[in-house]
Amino acid sequence: MINFSLANWVVNRLTINRKREGVPSPGRYNLDIKSAFEERKFYTNFVLTLDNREYDMEIEVVFTFVVNEGTIDEDFRKSSFPRVNAPAIAYPYLRSMVSNITLQSGFEPAILPTINFSALDKEKQD
Repeated sequence: MINFSLANWVVNRLTINRKREGVPSPGRYNLDIKSAFEERKFYTNFVLTLDNREYDMEIEVVFTFVVNEGTIDEDFRKSSFPRVNAPAIAYPYLRSMVSNITLQSGFEPAILPTINFSALDKEKQD
């Protein structure tokens, strides 16, 4: 059994480009999620792309989880935890961050949808 905690998160990249008025928008939303591992840490990386009527936004955020007890072995790497549980823990922070950034930038706040990471993982496995 692995005991871990969310240690921190960092924004690696953030761009917001205001659109000129009258520029049509496809309303694109894309979220890419990846995991990486070290001996006593693992990472959940989100790359979010938004394209709406006011702006284009891209943000990359890495969440660091530290192992307090146990070890990261091959069974853990292959388990659903890095694909389901860790993103489910980190995603609310990303949602809040994106809403606050857009609001504080003078835009209508972006409200990201909730995600069922378990269903998403099952869909990818099928």
